[in-house]
Amino acid sequence: MNHIQDAFLNTLKVERNFSEHTLKSYQDDLIQFNQFLEQEHLELNTFEYRDARNYLSYLYSNHLKRTSVSRKISTLRTFYEYWMTLDENIINPFVQLVHPKKEKYLPQFFYEEEMEALFKTVEEDTSKNLRDRVILELLYATGIRVSELVNIKTRYRFLREWCYRIRKREQRALCTVWCLL
Repeated sequence: MNHIQDAFLNTLKVERNFSEHTLKSYQDDLIQFNQFLEQEHLELNTFEYRDARNYLSYLYSNHLKRTSVSRKISTLRTFYEYWMTLDENIINPFVQLVHPKKEKYLPQFFYEEEMEALFKTVEEDTSKNLRDRVILELLYATGIRVSELVNIKTRYRFLREWCYRIRKREQRALCTVWCLL
């Protein structure tokens, strides 16, 4: 690492109060970037957009996840922004580089037979099993996330009938669910 990169990391630590974990990640990103520069016989101060695109390809060739690639690009973009404040001749080659899109995963689910087996585990009529049965029913019948489930407030309770109000994570809409036991 060179003195500019050391000063950059020190600025993040002192002025921006970054955590040790974040600083370590930034440092690792800069070390990997320096290895790329050395391997490709490039200089830090003459690095340009075309080289940044090659670096992006290099990162993908190392089979990194998109989130890791995105963080590395952010690190370098931030580093060059910092360097530009010190030297007006420096141009940030990472400004135009587009961050990779986040990977989207399909949700995991249970098959009907698996759910039936799960419901059979809470058939006894104890208070804990009753609670667990309500939890399973809500997850299964509504498709809500576990994070939404833990934030549910019980509004009414009539004998063996419960009313739950659910606020969807990214929406303002409320959903009222009646659970019959």
